[in-house]
Amino acid sequence: MKKATKIFVIVFIVILFTGFGFYFYQLYEVAKDISLKEASVANVRFEGFNPAIGDFYPDSVEFTFRIKVYNPSSYGITLDKIVYTVYVEEIFLGKEFVENLYIAPKTETSLDFKLKTESSDILSLIGDLLVRGDNVVDYRVNGYIVLPIKFFGVVRVFSVEIPYNYEGFYVLPVKPPWGRPETKLVNGWWESTTIHLCSTVKATVTVKGSISGKMEIQIKKDIPLWPDKVVYSKSFYVNIPVGDHKTFTIHFHPSEASSWKLRGYYIVVKLNNQEIWSQEGSYPPRLKVLR
Repeated sequence: MKKATKIFVIVFIVILFTGFGFYFYQLYEVAKDISLKEASVANVRFEGFNPAIGDFYPDSVEFTFRIKVYNPSSYGITLDKIVYTVYVEEIFLGKEFVENLYIAPKTETSLDFKLKTESSDILSLIGDLLVRGDNVVDYRVNGYIVLPIKFFGVVRVFSVEIPYNYEGFYVLPVKPPWGRPETKLVNGWWESTTIHLCSTVKATVTVKGSISGKMEIQIKKDIPLWPDKVVYSKSFYVNIPVGDHKTFTIHFHPSEASSWKLRGYYIVVKLNNQEIWSQEGSYPPRLKVLR
């Protein structure tokens, strides 16, 4: 009898630890690979906002954020929660969490959550951006996923926290025609205004604040009697405060010499898809390319 009891206890312990080990292995495989593939702004909605009558400062703003969780393992998992903290232009927007989220195996699951604010700091920030013709806001989302480790999938033993941090920008659903950066805040020039076809030339652009958003430097062909053509472009994300300035350089290798059908090349600067500066139409300051 004692021998049978002993065998029973041993078998029970083996089953117990086998079950725990198997489930722990499953959780380990999931925890090792589960990740946030994206944390971004999906939508922005204003209330009490009417730029047509000069009201650029909303009464409230609702941000919709989208998180994509990727589970490449063969096991489904229920997350305890996802905690997220959001900053807009480095101003605290809010901190929230969502609980009990099932992530199916071998899938990428999208989760949307909303944060609505009436914070004067955020509303003033957005209003000031729009007044000066800027409709791009930078954001930062960070936090952590809480993954439970449970005995036989029922009794919690401990939890694993998986941190994440994402930054990006969002173009507000407003096209502000009332303001644009002054062209005197931007200047650009060629290192040399006459070069030979096989050469590379440096173009320099300086920008003074206040400017923020997506800035694009373009090189265009100056074509007589036809629309000019972009032959090179490079984008930068800028946030330059008042009184500050920044210098950008690019290197350009022209593929065609100046001729009767191509006068030369010139620099254009765009901010948030709007042209804010272009080189004068004469040579120099535009670039002439010799054979």
